[in-house]
Amino acid sequence: MLSPSGLTFPSFLQEAFITSFSQDSLKKGNGRLLETMWKQVLVRLKASLVKCPHCHADVFAESKPFSCTSCGKAIKPAGYIKFPKRANVDILVPIMGGARLFASHLDENAQGNEVAAHVLEKPGKFGLRNESGSKWTVTSPNGAQAVKNPGEVAVIGAGFKLDFGRGVICEVVKG
Repeated sequence: MLSPSGLTFPSFLQEAFITSFSQDSLKKGNGRLLETMWKQVLVRLKASLVKCPHCHADVFAESKPFSCTSCGKAIKPAGYIKFPKRANVDILVPIMGGARLFASHLDENAQGNEVAAHVLEKPGKFGLRNESGSKWTVTSPNGAQAVKNPGEVAVIGAGFKLDFGRGVICEVVKG
């Protein structure tokens, strides 16, 4: 599915449209996505807009390796921040250049503000700058914990857990 700007929308958005607007869903009225589900699909869509590491074009990240719609080169996010499911929708934020977390990731009723930005990438480790007004607790796979205040960078990797406060705990999974 192409956007007016030429971007190819990710498969999870395509699947949501098919689920809601298939002939079967429209005729029988069952299987369609509810408003809360659409909100979560759009939260995931917003977070999946990243920069191609090769040509720096805007591209929507998939939850599997994918190709840039501009240069055609393969892209594999280093990992994903996996949020608890909301309205039965997976919320995954790719870990790669341009990736951002928004207030709506931490509170489904919140609007807009960016709360974290991907700032560094080293083999097997990634960094997120805390741009929220809350302290975060980062737990490594061995159980060691570190508190990150606003403005600080949390270095994370696969197997880490992020407690953003407000009852939202995420895990970092491999790409």
